[in-house]
Amino acid sequence: VEVPLPDKTLFFYATANPIKDETGKVILVLTHAVNITERKQAEDAIQKSEQKFREIFNNANDAIYIIELTEGGMPGKFTEVNDVACKMLGYSREEFLDMSPVNINAEDISKKLSNMVSPLLSQGQMITETAHRTKDGRKITVEVNSRIVEVMGEKRILSVTRDITERKQAEEELRESEERYRLLVELSPETVIVHSEGKLDFVNLSGAKMFGVSQPDEMIGKPIKDFIHPSSMSKVIERVRMIQEENKPVPPAELVFFKLDGQAFDVETAGVPITLRGKRASLTLIRDISERKRAEAEREHLRAELDQKNKE
Repeated sequence: VEVPLPDKTLFFYATANPIKDETGKVILVLTHAVNITERKQAEDAIQKSEQKFREIFNNANDAIYIIELTEGGMPGKFTEVNDVACKMLGYSREEFLDMSPVNINAEDISKKLSNMVSPLLSQGQMITETAHRTKDGRKITVEVNSRIVEVMGEKRILSVTRDITERKQAEEELRESEERYRLLVELSPETVIVHSEGKLDFVNLSGAKMFGVSQPDEMIGKPIKDFIHPSSMSKVIERVRMIQEENKPVPPAELVFFKLDGQAFDVETAGVPITLRGKRASLTLIRDISERKRAEAEREHLRAELDQKNKE
């Protein structure tokens, strides 16, 4: 019974028992009322809390599964799933509640389930990557964050699952792209170096040969200034500043470098800014133009001799 008052509303549980005389006429009604306002308020609070939980549960960005934990410590059937889980795998809630994690895994995990669950039971939480199979047969890669929780006094497994198929595909495409780029750079006939903070981070095979070393690793970590001729040092410093501070590429320029044994030689270089392990770096293409410079010097020498003879 609801009893409204000016400042609040009370709730009572009431019973009425009629008292009759010998003729069967009701002469009295015995009533008994119990104030259940606090219980009613608690029930309303629980109902609102459950409604709020349900809204959060179904509006989460990830699939959420609540799974029974058998007496043997193994995952049993799903006891609850959210709307995202249904959408992700294509099953209805009713279908899910008649299934277990074994039924949605893309591989047969029934024989290795015990080993898979062991870390969860011992640590209380576990994050894994696996593959699930949708109702229509598609395979999706997922990241599953599971933990042991208590629901209505019973232990359950709460699993929050995120579809990472697109992310994994993007990572694989990036890895393949990086592999192609790595092969292209390493096998390039032109010298390619990468340097940051004044030291060499990468040298390809052509670069190792040009600088007179047997393997690129012999140059990694060495200061780049060790390979710059004093006549070109100021130009190199300015070009590095433009690349790493202004984030601008630099056009081809003729410079003089040193081989590892100290022999000077002429080069043509061009550089662009890149990011290496989260920091700014320079990728520089270098071409040995020593032969060209010698040929130009010889032509100039011959031209000078010819001019001198014509004057005579």
